[in-house]
Amino acid sequence: MDFLQRLARFLDRPLFPWKKLIIGFSVGQYVFEALLGYRQYKILQKTKPPKVLEHEVSQEVFDKSQAYGRAKAKFTGFNGLYGQLQNLAFYHFDVLPKLWSWTGDLLLRFAPKGFTGEISHSIVFILSFILINQVLSLPSNIYNTFVLEEKFGFNKQTPKLFVVDMIKTNLLAFVLTPPILSGFLAIIQKTGSQRTSFTSSLSCSVFVNNNSLYSDFGFTNQHPIIVGFLLFSDILGPLDNVIKLLMNILSRKFEFEADGFCQRPRVQHRASSLAMIKLQIQNLSTMDADWMFASYHFSHPILSERLKALNWQPTEKVEVKGGDKEAAKEDVATATGRDEL
Repeated sequence: MDFLQRLARFLDRPLFPWKKLIIGFSVGQYVFEALLGYRQYKILQKTKPPKVLEHEVSQEVFDKSQAYGRAKAKFTGFNGLYGQLQNLAFYHFDVLPKLWSWTGDLLLRFAPKGFTGEISHSIVFILSFILINQVLSLPSNIYNTFVLEEKFGFNKQTPKLFVVDMIKTNLLAFVLTPPILSGFLAIIQKTGSQRTSFTSSLSCSVFVNNNSLYSDFGFTNQHPIIVGFLLFSDILGPLDNVIKLLMNILSRKFEFEADGFCQRPRVQHRASSLAMIKLQIQNLSTMDADWMFASYHFSHPILSERLKALNWQPTEKVEVKGGDKEAAKEDVATATGRDEL
């Protein structure tokens, strides 16, 4: 705890450049992921399938898979840039303190007398924050569903169903957020500074109670707990990605070990391999990937990696019928001893 107290004092110095630090983290993460996306896009420009698949997957299927991958990669790149510019605008124009002030005015004007205080204010603030983000992401969601997925035959939604799902999601958020958030904030208000767990102490004493953090983001008079946790999540974003990478590496290791088990004589690994190829064709999934991109983004090895691990011997082209998708999933699960994929 002495370490946390010293760390809290060090980070709570006047004029500590919190905003520049968080923006630097955000931009650094974006640049890193953009470079990975560029490496993968070069792979998606290949015109021949990996050797392990060249006898199983027709050129037509591979070309369509590559085209779908390039379209998704372009969309992801644009969406990532759009999201990054959105984050920078939020920081530069002090959207969080302005939104906090605006939602406070809403409470004063329209809320019942009993609906006051930081917890009530935080509920209105976070619901408004969710709605704003949903509106900002709506154009990209519409394009992804009704243009990109529609072009390759994967869209199963109608405009009516899209709107209904969005309304249901908002209603669910409005029903569940208030009780959960109010309980969480009440606990933090009551015992936050006395909690003994490392994570709680770190978030509360070092960030949530950090005066310089709030001041650098425009909160000079008020220090809302919910805003502190939002900024805390932004600060820990790079660490989350490191943990994600390590978890992916571990998951991929276990997957390769499971595929190694499939090579034993008593397991019919050929049936599972054929089933995986059928699923790959059905979904136009990635057939080849840059190793850095795959390690960062994929928690499971892609098909070509798994077939290499299985010492797959190519034979003939695999054909997929319309009703083969669920059967293929069952074949893979059965042959590899998994309950599900």
